[in-house]
Amino acid sequence: MTINQLWYFRKGEKVQGPFPPGLISRHIILGRLNLEDDVSVDGEVWSKIRNNPELIPDILKADPNDEMVAERLKAARRWADEREVNLDDYTGDDRRDMEGIESEDARLARFRAKMAKRDIERRKREKTKYVVNTILLFVVLAVLIPVGIYYASIEKKDKITFVLKNQANCNTPAGPDIKWDNCQIQGIKLDKLNLSGSSFRTANMIGASLWQANLFEADISYANLSGAMLREVKLENAIAKGTSLRSAVLIGANLKNADFSYADLSGADLSEADLTNTRFDHAIWVNRVVCAKGSIGGCIPK
Repeated sequence: MTINQLWYFRKGEKVQGPFPPGLISRHIILGRLNLEDDVSVDGEVWSKIRNNPELIPDILKADPNDEMVAERLKAARRWADEREVNLDDYTGDDRRDMEGIESEDARLARFRAKMAKRDIERRKREKTKYVVNTILLFVVLAVLIPVGIYYASIEKKDKITFVLKNQANCNTPAGPDIKWDNCQIQGIKLDKLNLSGSSFRTANMIGASLWQANLFEADISYANLSGAMLREVKLENAIAKGTSLRSAVLIGANLKNADFSYADLSGADLSEADLTNTRFDHAIWVNRVVCAKGSIGGCIPK
């Protein structure tokens, strides 16, 4: 086929043409013509467009499942749409279409220039948006930082007041029903003392010694008793939810009816301890196995 070859096409009984191949190809891309439509160079002998590969744009011959091909096809349709010519109004005086391949190159150049212009405009918009957002960020920070410092100072003051008030309770002499919640008493020695009914919630008692101490019905929930000496301690009916007893010594301890749900007993020594009706729901056992819900008198691994 020569570049200047003209073509007729036929849709049903209607024949149109002759047109340059570039115009035919463009209308195939736009879907105005399909591969089953008839074309002819003389209006007498007809064949399907699919049998004339020179009219079929290369983009339609590529793999339609390829993402790059799909994007190129969209771009080709945009180019074709920009250059669309009404076939009924076509006069044949269109040198760019008659130039075939060169006209396609020209259209590609125009499209790239258009895309470049759009990209420049997009970048300008993004730059403007970035500048505006940066200014807004500085304004917000200028307002929020002083406010945050103010409220942080109030919160810190409240915490200090709470700690001082709470530490005052830690000076209460050891005995039954004392309230040593949150106290920092690591390493304290309370051997053989009667501390029944006392509360040591969230207290720091790392390494404390409570050998043979009486903690009947005491509350040691969430306290840290890691490494503590609790040999023969009485914790009957005690509440020890979430308590850390890592590597603690509980040999011969009385833990009857106590609640050790969620406690950490990894590495603890429970030799000869009385675990009658002791609850260990979700606790971490001495061998670091997590106990299942309903673990009573021992650990039922999950």
